Amino acid sequence: MDNLKMISIIVPIYNVEKYLDKCLESIVNQTYKNIEIILVNNGSTDNSLTIAKQWKNKDSRIKVFSIENRGVSYARNYGIKVSNGNYIAFVDSDDWIDRDMYETLMNGIIRYSADIAQCSYYVNSKDKQVLIKKGKENLLLNNAEGVKNVLTADIFFPAIWNKLYKKKIITEYFKKLNIAEDRLFNIEVFRNAKSSIYIDECKYHYYQRNDSVIHQKFSEKNLDVLKSYQIISSIIKKEYPLFLDLALKNEIIECFVQLGSICLEKKVNNFMNEKNYILDRLNDLYKTGIKNKMLGIHYRLLLIVYCISSSLFIFFLRYLFMIRIGK
Repeated sequence: MDNLKMISIIVPIYNVEKYLDKCLESIVNQTYKNIEIILVNNGSTDNSLTIAKQWKNKDSRIKVFSIENRGVSYARNYGIKVSNGNYIAFVDSDDWIDRDMYETLMNGIIRYSADIAQCSYYVNSKDKQVLIKKGKENLLLNNAEGVKNVLTADIFFPAIWNKLYKKKIITEYFKKLNIAEDRLFNIEVFRNAKSSIYIDECKYHYYQRNDSVIHQKFSEKNLDVLKSYQIISSIIKKEYPLFLDLALKNEIIECFVQLGSICLEKKVNNFMNEKNYILDRLNDLYKTGIKNKMLGIHYRLLLIVYCISSSLFIFFLRYLFMIRIGK
């Protein structure tokens, strides 16, 4: 019976001693009982590993692995390789989930014969909780619709933690990227899925920490975002050419975002290599970008300015970003 299939829940762990108990308690107490909980300690230097081992002693479904710190993508890949389940799920170690999350997602997979199920989620911080809902009802998508929705994020938010995947469709592991690996992983998995189901219920709690990666200043690692978009564009061009304008739109906007971040740095000269890398990529994209109707008119106007003068383009971009952040 499908409802007895095992779910492998993979939790990469790195210096989360403040949050790990709440995370693991929410997983252990799932109403769907046939689970294995794979904790991959990613070189933590605090008490995270000790906490993980304490939970292992309490629950035989928990397995603890300790590896050197090689990034969250490596830890997730390690978890997939050692997993025994028919389905794969991921939980970030500073987040938590509702008790019936995986029962709800599994029921959706069974009812709709889907390969992937996704629920809505909450964004939590110290002082507030925001509900993020992408739809008003359950929605079943075919292969192409699923891939398109990963690109648009209209229904299927490109994160991995609010989803349940059939293990058989995971043929590509996480790429060796420091950030932005989720969207690329989802593109590669959704292209293998016959169908995917959006469940109109909020079951995942994403905790937004001030010290998380998305709140850090520009660094060389930010180029991984663009590299992931480049890989996605090449996949879409080959397999889903009707969606190429969407993929290129995302890539161009990300070029603007990363360039704007560099422009706001006090020591811009420290990032000249990264700046030139992005400008070189824009040089490849601007001709098709100007004609790309998926791209907003303000973005296309910026590309026209880029055609006239890259220096003028940088000036305008910096000005716009300063207005955006209120400087």
